[in-house]
Amino acid sequence: MRIAVCDDDRRFCYRMKEILEQYEERNGTRVEMELFFDGNELCRRLKTGERYHLIFLDVLMRQLNGVKTGKFIRKVMEDHDTRIIYVSCDENHAMELFQNQPTNFLKKPVRAQVIFQNLDAIQKRDRKNQKQFFYKQGKLIHEIPYSEIIYYQSMGRKIQIHTPKQIYEYNGKLSQLLREGIPSNFICIHKSYIVNRDYISGKMYDKVYLKDEEVWISISQKYRKSVREQLKEHKGEESTIHWDRRKKNAGFSTNYDRKADEFCI
Repeated sequence: MRIAVCDDDRRFCYRMKEILEQYEERNGTRVEMELFFDGNELCRRLKTGERYHLIFLDVLMRQLNGVKTGKFIRKVMEDHDTRIIYVSCDENHAMELFQNQPTNFLKKPVRAQVIFQNLDAIQKRDRKNQKQFFYKQGKLIHEIPYSEIIYYQSMGRKIQIHTPKQIYEYNGKLSQLLREGIPSNFICIHKSYIVNRDYISGKMYDKVYLKDEEVWISISQKYRKSVREQLKEHKGEESTIHWDRRKKNAGFSTNYDRKADEFCI
């Protein structure tokens, strides 16, 4: 869980850091956090492409206040997925805050137990709504937004999760992942690959092109019919996915392993 805390009261930020570390230890949930001491600092970070699952945002900051920072997140960044929890001593800004679609408002001083309850509720909703993928590594539970996952790849007894920023890895099997259930925009194209169709920008009869990874991945014969059907059902597929049956090897690695029915990437 990636969390940002934005408040010009440094003591509050460091106290929140302690509380979030306690939550990580208590729940075994991996928490990555960043502290920001004014709204401008947070907005500059968001402009770089950084995203958070949750932002604790003070209302009455001296430079860019929490209302304007929230507007920047929702209107300028067009980010309606990141959860915002407002924190403040002042309860007189309810209507202004409402337009920024906050998850909650907490009155200072905030107790650790209240933070824990809010984090538990968010994780519960995320599991129910299939917004986050949860996996266990060691003693910690990690989570990644499904929207950031380009594809899953089986590597022996491990599963690699490819995202635009990095590759995560944990012990598991793709067959188990399919049994447990994943969002409908994920397509199994091979016994070793499950891809997010939102990242597919090109397709041939026997392979798909993933734009962010800039790679082609083969579709094994077993899955070709079902992949074609799922992509055709995808809204707007014909306008966003380029089908090319003419140039069979255009821009594609010819390092093909026929035994495994896959291209070595």
